[in-house]
Amino acid sequence: MNTTFKSLLFIICFTIASHLFAAPSDNDVYSTDAEHASYKLAIAAINQKSYGEAISHLDTVAKEEPDNADAYNMLGYSHRKLKNYETAERYYNKALAINPKHKGALEYQGELYVETQRMALAKENLSKLDDICWISCKELTLLKSKIEEAEDEN
Repeated sequence: MNTTFKSLLFIICFTIASHLFAAPSDNDVYSTDAEHASYKLAIAAINQKSYGEAISHLDTVAKEEPDNADAYNMLGYSHRKLKNYETAERYYNKALAINPKHKGALEYQGELYVETQRMALAKENLSKLDDICWISCKELTLLKSKIEEAEDEN
């Protein structure tokens, strides 16, 4: 094998190994390690589209765990689903202040930007996700799809 091929093979193996043995991501809302009972109740409410109920549970989490980026992200999500865009944006910003690489918050904030016709900002979030997601990730794929849908409609 030539040196270039060996180097490429090493990089691929290293990348796969680092993903296999990396700590679990806390950015995936539906598989988070959060043990807070109110957070679990909030996710159940969101899955039932009971966003007001979810907000009540998430407020509890945010008060008890003020550095919980997942809680602020889901507060943003719930408010966005209720079309409380300014409140949603404030919560996404809070989540991203805690964790600037929070993939879920970047995706959902990008969707808020699409919904409020701020495509340049949505594309900035898409670019941030592209930088964070090594090859690809569901958040990148979903936001890209939302942007493409919106652009196709116009």
